[in-house]
Amino acid sequence: MPCGWTGNILKIDLTNKSSSTIPTAAYAHSFIGGRGISVKLMYDQVDPKVSPFDPGNDLYLGPGVLTGTPAAGSSRLKVTALGAGGYLRHAGLGGDIANAIKWAGYDLIVIQGTLDKPSYIYIHDDSIEFRDAGHIWGNFTYDTEQMIKNEIGKPAAVLCIGPGGENQVSYGSIHCGLGSAAGRCGMGSVMGSKN
Repeated sequence: MPCGWTGNILKIDLTNKSSSTIPTAAYAHSFIGGRGISVKLMYDQVDPKVSPFDPGNDLYLGPGVLTGTPAAGSSRLKVTALGAGGYLRHAGLGGDIANAIKWAGYDLIVIQGTLDKPSYIYIHDDSIEFRDAGHIWGNFTYDTEQMIKNEIGKPAAVLCIGPGGENQVSYGSIHCGLGSAAGRCGMGSVMGSKN
């Protein structure tokens, strides 16, 4: 594996509450960073005729290739999905989530399907847990992040949505930390459609 890659892509199937990994090596030499690999996987796996809020629309969380290394300013994440208007869309954000994904051992996270109720996914290295978030649903992002951290009981990077994403408004955003948001193209609403 080239420098900067962990070697694994995490695929999370929300419908079946399961996860698996695929090797990054098949993509790392031809597609640059999380955005490049996300677009390739999306091209291969998502029917371009699905709507942004259809369970068949995947959500891709792609850290940059230098994320998780000592390179300054490299903790960046590209969120990719079919967004507003049914077009391939990207939104970027900073914060600590991109480094956390890489340090957990993943080059990319692919989120597929839809959960039957509001939930959050707790990823701790090889452990993937689906936890109820009914009591968190409806809160603003700063409150949501703190509630999840309190529940986990230790420092954690949290990627979350607020009421805009939960109600699938066209401009729903995804947040991480204080002031870092993927605010373009309604990526938060795509995440909200997956519960």
